[in-house]
Amino acid sequence: VPSEVFKTYALRLFYVSAFGYIDEGIIDSLHHDFKIWIGGFLVASAARIPGTAFDEAMKAKDRILDTVDKMIDKFIEENPE
Repeated sequence: VPSEVFKTYALRLFYVSAFGYIDEGIIDSLHHDFKIWIGGFLVASAARIPGTAFDEAMKAKDRILDTVDKMIDKFIEENPE
């Protein structure tokens, strides 16, 4: 199994386990942003200069956190107990 398939499967499994549902568009977006974020760990400079790989990684991290926050809010709204 190619590693990208396994990573996407693991991401899908986590979100289904945590939230009970999955939107494939969200999974694709999260997978893409995780790849960008992880790539930011490989840069030589951790200065957040606009347009650099590190800056793009931090933007991806912000999108990941925003997406997860929205999923948590939706889950709480749909499961008030």
